[in-house]
Amino acid sequence: MKHALILLNHLAGSNAELMVECGVAAEDAGWDAVLLADHMAFPPPPAREVYAEARSTSPESPSPPEYLDFLDPWITLTGIAARTERITLGTWITPIARRQPWQTARDLATLDRLSNGRVILGAGLGRRSEFERFGDPWNPRAMARKLDEALELISRFWSGERVSFQGEHYRVDDVAVLPTPKQEPGIPVLTAGLWPNRKPFERAVRWDGMMPHFPGDGVVPGDGSTSPEKEVQALMDYYHSLTDEPGDVFLPADPPNRSASYRDVCEASGVTWLWSDMRDDKGNRVLDLDRIRQGPPV
Repeated sequence: MKHALILLNHLAGSNAELMVECGVAAEDAGWDAVLLADHMAFPPPPAREVYAEARSTSPESPSPPEYLDFLDPWITLTGIAARTERITLGTWITPIARRQPWQTARDLATLDRLSNGRVILGAGLGRRSEFERFGDPWNPRAMARKLDEALELISRFWSGERVSFQGEHYRVDDVAVLPTPKQEPGIPVLTAGLWPNRKPFERAVRWDGMMPHFPGDGVVPGDGSTSPEKEVQALMDYYHSLTDEPGDVFLPADPPNRSASYRDVCEASGVTWLWSDMRDDKGNRVLDLDRIRQGPPV
Protein backbone atom coordinates (compact mmCIF):
# COMPACT_ATOMS: atom_id res chain seq x y z
CA MET A 1 0.00 0.00 0.00
CA LYS A 2 1.07 3.56 -0.73
CA HIS A 3 0.94 6.49 1.69
CA ALA A 4 -0.73 9.85 1.05
CA LEU A 5 -0.32 12.97 3.17
CA ILE A 6 -3.31 15.30 3.47
CA LEU A 7 -2.28 18.93 3.98
CA LEU A 8 -5.08 21.25 5.13
CA ASN A 9 -4.64 24.54 3.32
CA HIS A 10 -5.83 26.90 6.07
CA LEU A 11 -3.08 25.74 8.43
CA ALA A 12 -0.55 27.64 6.31
CA GLY A 13 -2.59 30.85 6.37
CA SER A 14 -1.57 32.95 3.39
CA ASN A 15 1.93 31.43 3.36
CA ALA A 16 1.83 29.59 0.04
CA GLU A 17 5.56 28.96 0.18
CA LEU A 18 5.11 26.98 3.41
CA MET A 19 2.66 24.66 1.67
CA VAL A 20 5.16 24.16 -1.13
CA GLU A 21 7.89 23.41 1.40
CA CYS A 22 5.63 20.78 2.99
CA GLY A 23 5.10 19.14 -0.39
CA VAL A 24 8.83 19.11 -1.10
CA ALA A 25 9.55 17.69 2.37
CA ALA A 26 6.94 14.98 1.81
CA GLU A 27 8.64 13.81 -1.36
CA ASP A 28 12.06 13.85 0.30
CA ALA A 29 10.70 11.81 3.24
CA GLY A 30 9.19 9.07 1.08
CA TRP A 31 5.50 9.94 1.02
CA ASP A 32 3.82 8.78 -2.20
CA ALA A 33 1.24 11.57 -2.59
CA VAL A 34 0.29 14.95 -1.21
CA LEU A 35 -3.39 15.91 -1.22
CA LEU A 36 -4.82 19.36 -0.54
CA ALA A 37 -8.36 20.29 0.48
CA ASP A 38 -10.62 22.35 -1.78
CA HIS A 39 -12.95 24.80 0.00
CA MET A 40 -14.02 28.26 -1.10
CA ALA A 41 -14.80 29.53 2.42
CA PHE A 42 -13.26 28.21 5.63
CA PRO A 43 -14.48 27.44 8.24
CA PRO A 44 -17.50 26.25 6.25
CA PRO A 45 -20.49 28.53 6.89
CA PRO A 46 -22.62 25.96 8.76
CA ALA A 47 -20.10 26.07 11.57
CA ARG A 48 -20.75 29.80 11.88
CA GLU A 49 -24.51 29.21 11.95
CA VAL A 50 -24.14 26.81 14.85
CA TYR A 51 -22.46 29.56 16.84
CA ALA A 52 -25.18 32.04 15.89
CA GLU A 53 -27.91 29.66 17.03
CA ALA A 54 -26.12 29.09 20.33
CA ARG A 55 -25.80 32.85 20.93
CA SER A 56 -29.53 33.33 20.32
CA THR A 57 -30.24 31.21 23.40
CA SER A 58 -27.16 32.07 25.43
CA PRO A 59 -25.53 35.50 24.95
CA GLU A 60 -22.41 34.22 26.68
CA SER A 61 -21.76 31.67 23.91
CA PRO A 62 -18.59 32.32 21.87
CA SER A 63 -18.76 34.26 18.61
CA PRO A 64 -18.36 32.37 15.32
CA PRO A 65 -14.81 32.06 14.05
CA GLU A 66 -13.65 34.46 11.38
CA TYR A 67 -13.07 33.08 7.92
CA LEU A 68 -9.48 31.95 7.40
CA ASP A 69 -7.08 32.15 4.50
CA PHE A 70 -7.53 29.12 2.25
CA LEU A 71 -5.04 28.75 -0.59
CA ASP A 72 -6.32 27.44 -3.91
CA PRO A 73 -5.24 23.80 -4.03
CA TRP A 74 -4.49 23.47 -7.74
CA ILE A 75 -2.36 26.59 -7.94
CA THR A 76 -0.51 25.51 -4.79
CA LEU A 77 0.03 22.03 -6.24
CA THR A 78 1.55 23.71 -9.30
CA GLY A 79 4.16 25.24 -7.00
CA ILE A 80 4.85 21.82 -5.48
CA ALA A 81 5.05 20.23 -8.94
CA ALA A 82 7.74 22.69 -10.00
CA ARG A 83 10.00 21.62 -7.12
CA THR A 84 9.39 17.87 -7.04
CA GLU A 85 9.90 14.96 -9.42
CA ARG A 86 8.11 11.90 -8.05
CA ILE A 87 5.26 12.58 -5.65
CA THR A 88 1.62 12.28 -6.79
CA LEU A 89 -0.42 15.50 -6.58
CA GLY A 90 -4.15 15.78 -6.00
CA THR A 91 -7.12 16.99 -3.97
CA TRP A 92 -9.27 15.60 -1.20
CA ILE A 93 -11.70 16.57 -2.71
CA THR A 94 -12.64 19.06 -5.45
CA PRO A 95 -16.37 19.93 -5.67
CA ILE A 96 -16.52 19.44 -9.42
CA ALA A 97 -19.88 21.14 -9.93
CA ARG A 98 -18.46 24.35 -8.44
CA ARG A 99 -16.09 24.75 -11.40
CA GLN A 100 -16.79 24.80 -15.13
CA PRO A 101 -15.78 21.36 -16.45
CA TRP A 102 -13.93 22.75 -19.47
CA GLN A 103 -11.83 25.00 -17.23
CA THR A 104 -11.14 22.11 -14.87
CA ALA A 105 -10.14 19.88 -17.78
CA ARG A 106 -7.62 22.39 -19.11
CA ASP A 107 -6.23 23.42 -15.70
CA LEU A 108 -5.54 19.83 -14.68
CA ALA A 109 -4.18 18.83 -18.08
CA THR A 110 -1.74 21.74 -17.85
CA LEU A 111 -0.63 20.68 -14.36
CA ASP A 112 -0.32 17.07 -15.51
CA ARG A 113 2.04 18.16 -18.27
CA LEU A 114 4.00 20.41 -15.94
CA SER A 115 4.39 17.56 -13.43
CA ASN A 116 5.15 14.90 -16.08
CA GLY A 117 1.99 12.94 -15.38
CA ARG A 118 1.66 12.99 -11.59
CA VAL A 119 -1.87 14.35 -11.09
CA ILE A 120 -4.94 12.62 -9.67
CA LEU A 121 -8.38 14.18 -9.24
CA GLY A 122 -10.40 13.61 -6.09
CA ALA A 123 -13.96 14.48 -7.10
CA GLY A 124 -17.15 14.92 -5.13
CA LEU A 125 -20.22 17.03 -4.45
CA GLY A 126 -18.72 19.36 -1.87
CA ARG A 127 -20.51 21.22 0.90
CA ARG A 128 -24.03 22.58 0.56
CA SER A 129 -23.09 25.94 2.08
CA GLU A 130 -20.36 26.62 -0.46
CA PHE A 131 -22.99 26.60 -3.18
CA GLU A 132 -25.90 28.32 -1.44
CA ARG A 133 -23.78 31.12 0.03
CA PHE A 134 -22.69 32.02 -3.49
CA GLY A 135 -26.18 31.97 -4.95
CA ASP A 136 -26.37 28.44 -6.37
CA PRO A 137 -29.29 26.24 -5.33
CA TRP A 138 -28.55 22.94 -3.61
CA ASN A 139 -30.38 19.73 -4.41
CA PRO A 140 -28.27 16.64 -3.67
CA ARG A 141 -29.78 14.49 -6.39
CA ALA A 142 -29.52 17.24 -8.99
CA MET A 143 -25.97 18.00 -7.88
CA ALA A 144 -25.04 14.33 -8.22
CA ARG A 145 -26.34 14.38 -11.81
CA LYS A 146 -24.37 17.57 -12.41
CA LEU A 147 -21.24 15.89 -11.03
CA ASP A 148 -21.72 12.93 -13.37
CA GLU A 149 -22.21 15.18 -16.39
CA ALA A 150 -19.16 17.26 -15.49
CA LEU A 151 -16.94 14.20 -15.09
CA GLU A 152 -18.11 12.84 -18.43
CA LEU A 153 -17.30 16.14 -20.11
CA ILE A 154 -13.88 16.41 -18.44
CA SER A 155 -13.00 12.89 -19.56
CA ARG A 156 -14.10 13.58 -23.11
CA PHE A 157 -12.11 16.82 -23.23
CA TRP A 158 -9.02 14.90 -22.07
CA SER A 159 -9.33 12.72 -25.17
CA GLY A 160 -8.40 15.71 -27.33
CA GLU A 161 -11.41 15.15 -29.56
CA ARG A 162 -14.03 17.73 -30.49
CA VAL A 163 -16.94 17.43 -28.08
CA SER A 164 -20.65 18.04 -28.55
CA PHE A 165 -22.84 17.48 -25.52
CA GLN A 166 -26.35 18.35 -24.40
CA GLY A 167 -27.31 17.39 -20.88
CA GLU A 168 -29.40 18.63 -17.99
CA HIS A 169 -26.73 21.03 -16.76
CA TYR A 170 -24.18 21.52 -19.55
CA ARG A 171 -24.23 22.15 -23.28
CA VAL A 172 -21.15 22.07 -25.48
CA ASP A 173 -21.12 22.68 -29.22
CA ASP A 174 -18.33 20.99 -31.22
CA VAL A 175 -15.27 22.19 -29.33
CA ALA A 176 -11.92 20.68 -28.30
CA VAL A 177 -10.17 21.81 -25.10
CA LEU A 178 -6.40 21.42 -25.39
CA PRO A 179 -3.81 20.41 -24.31
CA THR A 180 -4.55 16.87 -23.26
CA PRO A 181 -2.98 15.46 -20.08
CA LYS A 182 0.37 13.74 -20.10
CA GLN A 183 -1.30 10.58 -18.74
CA GLU A 184 -3.28 8.51 -21.19
CA PRO A 185 -6.20 8.13 -21.58
CA GLY A 186 -6.49 10.83 -18.92
CA ILE A 187 -5.90 11.83 -15.32
CA PRO A 188 -7.13 9.23 -12.79
CA VAL A 189 -10.46 10.25 -11.22
CA LEU A 190 -11.29 9.06 -7.70
CA THR A 191 -14.73 9.82 -6.36
CA ALA A 192 -15.76 10.68 -2.82
CA GLY A 193 -18.44 8.99 -0.77
CA LEU A 194 -19.69 8.30 2.73
CA TRP A 195 -20.22 4.65 3.61
CA PRO A 196 -22.77 3.06 3.95
CA ASN A 197 -24.30 5.15 1.12
CA ARG A 198 -24.22 2.92 -1.96
CA LYS A 199 -24.59 5.42 -4.81
CA PRO A 200 -21.04 6.85 -4.53
CA PHE A 201 -19.61 3.34 -4.87
CA GLU A 202 -21.68 2.77 -7.98
CA ARG A 203 -20.18 5.98 -9.38
CA ALA A 204 -16.67 4.92 -8.43
CA VAL A 205 -16.74 1.79 -10.59
CA ARG A 206 -17.17 4.03 -13.64
CA TRP A 207 -13.94 5.83 -12.79
CA ASP A 208 -10.58 4.99 -11.26
CA GLY A 209 -11.31 4.44 -7.59
CA MET A 210 -12.62 5.95 -4.38
CA MET A 211 -11.76 8.31 -1.55
CA PRO A 212 -14.49 7.23 0.91
CA HIS A 213 -15.18 8.10 4.52
CA PHE A 214 -16.80 5.74 7.00
CA PRO A 215 -18.26 6.28 10.49
CA GLY A 216 -15.48 6.30 13.05
CA ASP A 217 -12.66 6.94 10.56
CA GLY A 218 -11.37 9.97 12.46
CA VAL A 219 -13.25 12.48 10.30
CA VAL A 220 -16.81 11.17 10.41
CA PRO A 221 -18.04 10.44 13.96
CA GLY A 222 -19.01 6.89 14.81
CA ASP A 223 -21.40 5.61 17.48
CA GLY A 224 -19.05 2.90 18.74
CA SER A 225 -21.30 0.09 17.53
CA THR A 226 -18.72 -1.24 15.11
CA SER A 227 -14.98 -1.18 14.47
CA PRO A 228 -12.83 0.32 11.70
CA GLU A 229 -11.94 -3.20 10.61
CA LYS A 230 -15.59 -4.19 10.15
CA GLU A 231 -16.40 -0.95 8.32
CA VAL A 232 -13.48 -1.40 5.94
CA GLN A 233 -14.36 -5.01 5.25
CA ALA A 234 -18.01 -4.14 4.60
CA LEU A 235 -17.34 -1.24 2.25
CA MET A 236 -14.64 -3.12 0.35
CA ASP A 237 -16.85 -6.20 0.01
CA TYR A 238 -19.58 -4.04 -1.48
CA TYR A 239 -17.13 -2.28 -3.81
CA HIS A 240 -15.80 -5.61 -5.06
CA SER A 241 -19.35 -6.87 -5.59
CA LEU A 242 -19.83 -4.12 -8.18
CA THR A 243 -16.75 -4.74 -10.33
CA ASP A 244 -14.10 -7.28 -11.16
CA GLU A 245 -11.59 -4.47 -11.79
CA PRO A 246 -11.62 -2.21 -8.73
CA GLY A 247 -9.54 0.92 -8.80
CA ASP A 248 -7.51 2.63 -6.10
CA VAL A 249 -9.05 3.09 -2.66
CA PHE A 250 -7.80 5.67 -0.14
CA LEU A 251 -8.54 4.98 3.55
CA PRO A 252 -7.10 6.40 6.80
CA ALA A 253 -3.84 4.98 8.07
CA ASP A 254 -4.64 5.36 11.77
CA PRO A 255 -8.37 5.68 12.55
CA PRO A 256 -9.38 5.86 16.23
CA ASN A 257 -10.17 2.59 18.00
CA ARG A 258 -8.41 0.50 15.37
CA SER A 259 -6.98 -2.87 16.35
CA ALA A 260 -3.55 -4.28 15.55
CA SER A 261 -5.10 -6.03 12.55
CA TYR A 262 -6.41 -2.87 10.88
CA ARG A 263 -3.72 -2.52 8.23
CA ASP A 264 -3.74 -6.24 7.50
CA VAL A 265 -7.50 -6.00 6.89
CA CYS A 266 -6.96 -3.02 4.58
CA GLU A 267 -4.31 -4.78 2.55
CA ALA A 268 -6.17 -8.10 2.34
CA SER A 269 -9.37 -6.37 1.19
CA GLY A 270 -7.69 -4.47 -1.63
CA VAL A 271 -7.10 -1.00 -0.16
CA THR A 272 -4.25 0.56 -2.18
CA TRP A 273 -3.60 3.83 -0.33
CA LEU A 274 -3.49 4.87 3.33
CA TRP A 275 -3.80 8.58 4.08
CA SER A 276 -2.53 10.51 7.08
CA ASP A 277 -2.95 14.01 8.43
CA MET A 278 -1.04 15.67 11.24
CA ARG A 279 -2.66 16.09 14.69
CA ASP A 280 -1.47 17.31 18.07
CA ASP A 281 -2.08 15.61 21.43
CA LYS A 282 -5.57 17.14 21.62
CA GLY A 283 -6.57 15.90 18.19
CA ASN A 284 -6.28 19.27 16.48
CA ARG A 285 -4.93 19.24 12.94
CA VAL A 286 -1.53 20.86 12.57
CA LEU A 287 1.04 21.57 9.89
CA ASP A 288 4.31 20.13 11.18
CA LEU A 289 7.34 20.02 8.91
CA ASP A 290 9.34 17.95 11.39
CA ARG A 291 6.68 15.23 11.45
CA ILE A 292 6.35 15.29 7.67
CA ARG A 293 10.10 14.71 7.45
CA GLN A 294 9.75 11.59 9.61
CA GLY A 295 8.01 9.95 6.63
CA PRO A 296 4.86 7.87 6.38
CA PRO A 297 3.78 5.53 9.19
CA VAL A 298 5.39 2.12 9.13
